Amino acid sequence: MTLINKLHSTPQNYSDFTVPLNIKASDISIVIPVRNNQEGLDLFLTEFFTSQNPHIYPKEIIIIDNNSRRPITIDQHFQGNNLSIRLLKCSRNDLASARNVGINYAKGDWILFTDSHCLPSESFIEGYLNTKNGSIGYAGNVKAWGKDLLSKFYDGQERFIPLTMIEQCQISRPESLITANALIWKKALQQIGGFKQTIRIPEGADLDLAFRLFQLGQVSYCWQSIVYPNHNKEIPEFIQRFINDQNSKLMVSNLYHI
Repeated sequence: MTLINKLHSTPQNYSDFTVPLNIKASDISIVIPVRNNQEGLDLFLTEFFTSQNPHIYPKEIIIIDNNSRRPITIDQHFQGNNLSIRLLKCSRNDLASARNVGINYAKGDWILFTDSHCLPSESFIEGYLNTKNGSIGYAGNVKAWGKDLLSKFYDGQERFIPLTMIEQCQISRPESLITANALIWKKALQQIGGFKQTIRIPEGADLDLAFRLFQLGQVSYCWQSIVYPNHNKEIPEFIQRFINDQNSKLMVSNLYHI
């Protein structure tokens, strides 16, 4: 039994709204928090405009400078592509707060979360448009970028993909949402108050968010939407991610007394 299976055993469903089945690219705001990663952001935007068809551009891209030592900038050549790119500031040093800034300022009905260390595939947006099924949130696919041993291990163990829980009728649902690639209905995010800013570990904030979303409606996988993490998967980072995963589950378990 996964952690969310335990958390989800007595859900308090207080949802009284209907999720729109039709999602258009123009309904989507992409939200990207950035802290001290100007190079990663530039690579993301370069790959975005190389890989995405202008016919499925989102409503906007919102970039939140999460208290970087050197202020983040948007190079002029990324502007003028018939797509709004907005740069906002967040003075707090945590991703939950930065993402909440993005939610508050987003004009789209759906928020597509990703990170500045990710590279979008051609199916990054289109995958979601082809998967819509009435869910309030979708867990996108995150695949390792390289072919080194650690990358193969990440993919083989599906370290970038939320664990699966099996509900009634043998329907598979993601245990969590990994905000390197996740599409969530803005109205649902507003209903639950966004990310908990008291949870400083990003993996913990993601897991807590998923639990609260489960109280509103269903969350599904979207295997077609793919991003690639573009960072060094060294041993220390691998160990830290494992520790964060374990600490996150403990933190959320303590939070909800399970």
